Amino acid sequence: MIALFSYGLIDTIKGKFVIKQDHLLSVTVFGSRALKFDGIRGYRVDQNYIHIIPIDAHQKKLKVSTYTEKSQQITDWLSTRYPELDTLEALEEEKNILDDFSFGISKQAREYKLGEAKRIAKITNATGFILFLWITFYPLPYSVAISLGIVYPMLVMVTLYLYRGLLRMDERKNSAYPSVVSGFLMAGLGLSLRALMDFNILEYKQLWITAGIVAGLLFILIIALTKLPEFKTWEDYFAIPTIIIVASSYSFGAYTLANCTYDESIPLYYNSEILDKEMTSGKTTSYYFTVVSWHGTNEIKKIKVSADEYSSANAGDHITIYEKEGLFKTPWYFVMLQE
Repeated sequence: MIALFSYGLIDTIKGKFVIKQDHLLSVTVFGSRALKFDGIRGYRVDQNYIHIIPIDAHQKKLKVSTYTEKSQQITDWLSTRYPELDTLEALEEEKNILDDFSFGISKQAREYKLGEAKRIAKITNATGFILFLWITFYPLPYSVAISLGIVYPMLVMVTLYLYRGLLRMDERKNSAYPSVVSGFLMAGLGLSLRALMDFNILEYKQLWITAGIVAGLLFILIIALTKLPEFKTWEDYFAIPTIIIVASSYSFGAYTLANCTYDESIPLYYNSEILDKEMTSGKTTSYYFTVVSWHGTNEIKKIKVSADEYSSANAGDHITIYEKEGLFKTPWYFVMLQE
């Protein structure tokens, strides 16, 4: 921390950005770098920096902090002389789309299909966010909320097929290609959170195998139905792990909820005694009972319970543990306090 503070202090004193007669000069703690006016291709602006991009790809770009004094004047100066590359690339992407005959036989048809894809993307993302709120915070009626959450991403996949090549599963600034990744991701996260909050899986082996296979197939299908990134920016490299997270969160949540919610097997029940209670706090608070295994061994097990169950019982109280085999043969359990 001392080193970072020292660097920041020295950079504040020594660092500067100068617009000279025929070039730009950036001075930092590690030295200075110049870029001639006629060697500038354009610029980009993000939350923290102004990036000045050279025409020569082998030449390093200049980077100016947006917290630099008069950074807005620098941006204004650049905007009067050079293109903002994110906007320029988006316009080029849109032109390529409108020139692509695979999206329609006429330019008017292609314009209509692109506009339709943008509207579908907005509806898809908004629906995914609504489902996330519904499933996570107030999933009533329960079976309806869960069923829609499981079906919804499949409908997104159908949409990707109908608009293949136009809809994307990565989020890029100022891209001409509409993205549906937000809606898919939010729905999947909602399912995963609800599964973790509501159900206790007894054996995870079958869950990880099946959910992993489903996630892998879903990943391959998404890649096949969407335009692959060109891996020119950090956003392109972030697209692959994003799709992995999307596929994995949906697969885990959908498998767990379907396995437990639609399980009609007759439960086996076992009596046990609470040996201890434990509460862990972090981003969320979790509650546990320590009990003797109900499978005829002396193994000590820690089982997750609800906040109400935790506050209603004490060490020494007796509980009943109900175990069900699961729709997909992944056993799970729930706890009831004995009067």
